[in-house]
Amino acid sequence: MFLYHHVPDNVEGNILYPLNEMTRVFPDVFNKQKAKYDAIKEKDVEIPGFGFWNDCINLMPVNPELVKEELEKFGHDTGWAWKFYKIDSTTLDNKNLIFLVQTDKEDASKRDFLKFTETNFNKYAHIGEVAKFRYQKAKDQGEQPYTFGGIPHVLYKGRINVNDLEIIEF
Repeated sequence: MFLYHHVPDNVEGNILYPLNEMTRVFPDVFNKQKAKYDAIKEKDVEIPGFGFWNDCINLMPVNPELVKEELEKFGHDTGWAWKFYKIDSTTLDNKNLIFLVQTDKEDASKRDFLKFTETNFNKYAHIGEVAKFRYQKAKDQGEQPYTFGGIPHVLYKGRINVNDLEIIEF
């Protein structure tokens, strides 16, 4: 079961940190990254036993190539660097993984937190109706959607060493 994380521009170091930890490790990077997430409501929601969204590293159980293909089906711009770490979930501490699945097409604050299991992975490692609805809505409104909005996420409470991770690009 593979999880994916976008390779940040101008990567510093070999560790992925949760956004909140970056305040002391890389304050300049934190300030730059934080601004990208100011409008995302998930960051202000407490996750039972995990803290908050930005206390975790946000990973995706969906192959990013499928996300790009889906965006292109809806006519959205995908002309940016699609470069992702490919992470074998068995290398992470399973008790520190949890699924975040949005359950409402219109309201991003409606979500479920589910245990990270193979069954849930198989159920949610695809682009569901919530993401497709949001891609269509953005197209209808002549806007670029939030690329990963509505896609299931896996949150990891911890750090990830990226030294030996495969990087996929397309």
